Amino acid sequence: MNIDILKDQKFIRAYMKKIDLRIIKNEGHFWTQIIKKHGEIIGDRLMDSLENRLEANDDKNFYEIKNETLQLSLDFASYSGDLYRKYFTWIMKQKSKNPKRILDIGCDNGIVTCFYAILFPESEIIGIGIGENAINCARELAKRIGVKNVVFKKSDFLKLREEYSEGYFEGITSLRSIHEIVGTFPDIKYWSIKELIFDSGGKIEKEVVDGMRHLLSSKNGFIITMERLPNIAGAGWLIEQFKHGKIYLNDEDSELIEFQELGYTQRMPILVFDNSERNLDSVERLIHLYTKNANMDIHTNKFLEDLHAEMAFHDIEDKSFIYGVQINFSKELYSMRAELWQQKESLFQYTYSNVGYRELELIDYPIDKAKKTIKQETLQYAFGGNKVFYYRSLDERETCKENFNI
Repeated sequence: MNIDILKDQKFIRAYMKKIDLRIIKNEGHFWTQIIKKHGEIIGDRLMDSLENRLEANDDKNFYEIKNETLQLSLDFASYSGDLYRKYFTWIMKQKSKNPKRILDIGCDNGIVTCFYAILFPESEIIGIGIGENAINCARELAKRIGVKNVVFKKSDFLKLREEYSEGYFEGITSLRSIHEIVGTFPDIKYWSIKELIFDSGGKIEKEVVDGMRHLLSSKNGFIITMERLPNIAGAGWLIEQFKHGKIYLNDEDSELIEFQELGYTQRMPILVFDNSERNLDSVERLIHLYTKNANMDIHTNKFLEDLHAEMAFHDIEDKSFIYGVQINFSKELYSMRAELWQQKESLFQYTYSNVGYRELELIDYPIDKAKKTIKQETLQYAFGGNKVFYYRSLDERETCKENFNI
């Protein structure tokens, strides 16, 4: 392994050990540790607040509870311990940027902000958030580990331009916080990424981007965002909002990271923006970001997921359609298709939805069996008002859209 990479990993391990940030590998162990250290009452309150956050979008109550004390906040952060480690590994590659002033939006308990302070000891680091408990935890963390070049403020980002002059920050970062400012990202339906068309957003999105544009230095300034996006279309929508504000994606520095969260594999894009105008459109940049350095040869892999599956499917030349099924889900208002395609002697099943789900599989059994398998797999969805359509041509597939806005 490269000596610089070893040094970076040692730096990250030392920081995580210093703040007692652990990586918990499964959900059972996570909750066992929370209850063991903080008691069943706290554990129950956290579980309830996490459930309300997922079901009712109640972020405020969740953050206030999990940040009641610094130790509770750090112990809860083990939920995303591997994500922090992967992000720190990536940010170490950006050391050469060496920004003089960094703004961390939605800093929460200060784990990432304090990492910046240690990584860039000569820089001025400012972390902002709207949660009283979170800011108190962040200040306590900075004091505990002895960083002097970081300040935490309880501030609303949308009012920040009144406090700082134009171009004040060379670096602006926002990790999983933009959605809390603008609200939930739009639910974009799409059968193929190449068909995506993005709107220009609303008033709040424009305010956020204009605010970043105001605060960002025009000389060597950069913005880093990392969001829990619903699908790749959400990433495209976010990129397009910045583009409308003349802030452009730097897809060479951006990266798609993979991490473990309580035993489940997750993927999240780290998006880097700057003031340098680029000619590629948002969809082309997305494809480049999500597929760079990827092996998308279905004959080698046999099975592909997500955008890799879609791009590999589109790259199969001279393929012919054989058979397909579409399920229109009545309650969730989305649709899924499972289709058989053939190229010479090769048979493929392409399963995809209009909300981003993608799978491409190389089939090693006869067509008749493949058709029967698809029917058996899809029949389980023929209940509760769901509609299942079978089609033998692409023209027939168009009729599946009846009574459904796709």
